Amino acid sequence: MSNSIKIKKGKILVYRVFDVGDDIDLEMASRILEQSSSPLRFRLKRESRAMVIKNAPLLLSLGSWEHNYFGQECNVESVGKLWHFGVFSICFSITLPEDLPWNRLIDFAAYLENDGTLDQVARQKTHDLMVQISSVIKNRNVIFDFYEDYMVHFIESVEGLDGNANQIFQKANVHALILAETRDRDTLSDHVKQPINDSTFQYTIKDLAVIDWNSALVIEPNSSMDVPDVIEFALCQLLEMRYYDDVLDEKLASLYNSVDTKKKGILNTLYASLAEEAGQKYLEISELIENVENSMKVVGDFYLATIFRATLKRFRFGDWQISVDNKLNNLVDVSKLLHGEVHEKRGIVLELTIIFLIAIECIPLFVSLFK
Repeated sequence: MSNSIKIKKGKILVYRVFDVGDDIDLEMASRILEQSSSPLRFRLKRESRAMVIKNAPLLLSLGSWEHNYFGQECNVESVGKLWHFGVFSICFSITLPEDLPWNRLIDFAAYLENDGTLDQVARQKTHDLMVQISSVIKNRNVIFDFYEDYMVHFIESVEGLDGNANQIFQKANVHALILAETRDRDTLSDHVKQPINDSTFQYTIKDLAVIDWNSALVIEPNSSMDVPDVIEFALCQLLEMRYYDDVLDEKLASLYNSVDTKKKGILNTLYASLAEEAGQKYLEISELIENVENSMKVVGDFYLATIFRATLKRFRFGDWQISVDNKLNNLVDVSKLLHGEVHEKRGIVLELTIIFLIAIECIPLFVSLFK
């Protein structure tokens, strides 16, 4: 079945997305990169006009090179995007050899899925960029082991496919490609295939988008990069939610540990400082998350909006969002509890002070009684 399908023109888009800080001043970053005399050259590009994004990202050309895959030289072009909410995403565009058989494409996908070379390149390019623009990143903190990855099989021309692009499911093993499955490619169950079938979209009969949690297939005869751009943006949103989920875990654990281990005397100011810290952290993280969520109102095109929502659903973005919201509420509850403890202790101190003052006032009375 798959042997009758050959890729005439296409590429594999490999994404690596890193959280680099809380916020990036894109205008200042652009000025720094344009004036840079570093051996690492950045060529600025215009952002995509296909999406309506608050504070559109800054696009950077990170260089291109030739690499040998399966005995064939393939061009690899790398492009980065700086997002104002503290994310740097890199897309490696690997041009596919002409007349590549579909089964060979599956092997290629599986190889890239397990190859760590692009991970190393992505980390190095991210590090080099961060060194240059560190002054315009708020709370810069790059964790190279914490990132999102994704793969898009972007096909512009296919031999053996006429008419409706959806026929690719009958003529090629799309499910094995999406799952990068080589060993059991011909024995995948319907249970595994069904979610992939349910995440298939078309704007015209000539194009196709199949979205899964770790990779996608996009057939686009017009070479439009709109759908990959939407997927990349959703990937950035997912990374931010995962990051803030971890931040909240650490902050809550730290607060609980501080409450359990510190002494709790009446004159101890621990609760007051912890309550202030919890309230401040809630405001900081809420503002950052709101910044991310406001950027989600992005797509003016109905079809792309559908793709965006479907991608977030496959990424289980809603689960992460609920988790973050719950932990923010927990942080509020902790802050209220600590403030309650502070007010209670202050009330006790006030009562003791009043009793003490009354006692002092009574001293002359007792003295006069015993004269």
